[in-house]
Amino acid sequence: MRAFTLFILISLMSLNGYTQSPSPPSERPHLSAALAEAEIEVDVDFSGTRITLFAVSDQWENPDIGFAVALVGPHRPYAVTRTVKKEKERFEFISAPAVLAVAAEKSLDEIGSAEALILAGINPRYSAMPRPENINDPKLDLWRQAFAELKAQDGLFHTHESGLERLDGGLIRADIDLPAAAPPGEYDVRIFLFKEGVLLAEAETPLELRREGMEYTLFNMSRNHPILYGLLAVLLGCCVGIGAAVFGGRR
Repeated sequence: MRAFTLFILISLMSLNGYTQSPSPPSERPHLSAALAEAEIEVDVDFSGTRITLFAVSDQWENPDIGFAVALVGPHRPYAVTRTVKKEKERFEFISAPAVLAVAAEKSLDEIGSAEALILAGINPRYSAMPRPENINDPKLDLWRQAFAELKAQDGLFHTHESGLERLDGGLIRADIDLPAAAPPGEYDVRIFLFKEGVLLAEAETPLELRREGMEYTLFNMSRNHPILYGLLAVLLGCCVGIGAAVFGGRR
């Protein structure tokens, strides 16, 4: 275990692609992170998996420090609709995460202030970004809450007061469940360091969830070659129509 811990520590110390809070270097706690597995392939039978993050911090032994880890992404536009007096209302968000899974040592209210949780991007209610012209909409909080609740009902937004453990040698391990309904795409796995409710440091590392087989080929084609994908879809539709007409005529 000690040899494994030393290996992880050396690997993490060599990382320089992480982000931290804008505190002065002399006051900023050290925090770095890496994933046990940075790429995950899913097929039609995918039923969810567990993401493991390892982190190193010089505040590992500080009892006043609280850690939280989040799996966030992919970001995309969303629209929420509701019916009021038989009339439909629609509100659009220009960007919001498809998944927001959080693990913390304690409840989030104990670890960080409301402002700090919003700054960290782990408050589900404030995860969706409205259009600039709707930022002062009096119903914005209502729409944001509705979006977060819909995601929670689908199992895509969740928070657990477990899954994060301080190990020997300054090493921190966090396990986060990736739901089966998580869409393919690029995710960020982030770890946050709070003290007295204030966000002092953060680090992140990317995670890619991708489909495999024919499903992945079609998905990749739809993103990178939309025209070719459209032509293929039309061709397949024509083949299905012709086949149905031929076999239907024979009957």
